[in-house]
Amino acid sequence: MASTVAPSEVELDNDDAVALLTHVFSNGARRATLVDARIRYMQRADFPSHARTGRGRRTTHDLRAILKIAVALTLIDFGVPAAKAAEAVAGEWKMIGFALADAWFAARESGTPKAERMPVLAVSPWVLCEGDDKIRLGRLTRKMLSDPRPASSDAIYGRLMIDCVSVVDAIASGLADVSRYRDDEIEAAFSAFARHPLD
Repeated sequence: MASTVAPSEVELDNDDAVALLTHVFSNGARRATLVDARIRYMQRADFPSHARTGRGRRTTHDLRAILKIAVALTLIDFGVPAAKAAEAVAGEWKMIGFALADAWFAARESGTPKAERMPVLAVSPWVLCEGDDKIRLGRLTRKMLSDPRPASSDAIYGRLMIDCVSVVDAIASGLADVSRYRDDEIEAAFSAFARHPLD
């Protein structure tokens, strides 16, 4: 009987991570080169910090690292410089990790998930302006976005949005499409991450 990788140990080498993230963010050889360059740039800045890299070692990324890179690449697509995107994800990982964990559980609810359970990350477009200001991410829900009279307009309007459910679904379906992992292994890996999203 062939042995399989333990579900909580989904790991991708750098080439597989590039293939996955290129698949998620759009296909094409040009885009793969761009994704690879961005990942390598962030690795030189020690992001994600727990990715296994080093002399003579093949770089590997676990599911948590892949999710961190995916959120950072989304910020980069918004126009945030790579170093600032990596710094923001590393600095806000507690909030981001729990938002992605909640997104995984919300997306797995039977029927249509409730809007108040669908987490969304928000970032002010002011981060695109030049300056040394830190990027601040906020956590909202789809329900908060649809409320006609939000409690705090500053917390909702004028924001760029990252739909956490879309992120976890894209990574999960991408893993199924471009990696050797089976659906049950992917499901188990995400469930293990969702129970313990912090490093």
